[in-house]
Amino acid sequence: PSVIVNMRKIVRVVVVDDHPLFRDGVAGVFARSRNHEVVGKGGDAAQALRLAEEFLPDILLLDINMPCSGLSVIADIRQSCPVVKIVMLTSCEEEDRVVEAMSLGARGYVIKGVSGESLLETVTSIDAGETYVSPGLAARLLEYMMQKQTKEQHTGDVNALTHREEEILDFVA
Repeated sequence: PSVIVNMRKIVRVVVVDDHPLFRDGVAGVFARSRNHEVVGKGGDAAQALRLAEEFLPDILLLDINMPCSGLSVIADIRQSCPVVKIVMLTSCEEEDRVVEAMSLGARGYVIKGVSGESLLETVTSIDAGETYVSPGLAARLLEYMMQKQTKEQHTGDVNALTHREEEILDFVA
């Protein structure tokens, strides 16, 4: 549950990344914010699920490239803790990974080169109900989805996009 301090919501965050230095750096960004609190840190997918269940954070920042891929645990977290909003914080810029993460239920996809201030703003907006994909990926993702739809239409499958993929396209557009 979120904490309200002086009429200000404190966004509770869990950071899961297999690189301790990066994980601690991200936690440090949130520690300097009066509107965010890191309630847990972990290094793999199993710890992500355990921390989500233990702390029920508002936001769970999750890397893709770690032991037992971050993608492998999204569905479990969404089922076990549907109130937790998952944000991928990763260096992976492959369009199919973005689509997979968002289709599985991630609410955001942020590339690790982002500034601390931008990460704080993104997490706050996702907590407020927004969906986010890093701007550098958005145009590439839209092109990728359109090419995928065109290919599938040519193979006779007109309704090939899932409802979630159509939502993602709407958000990107």
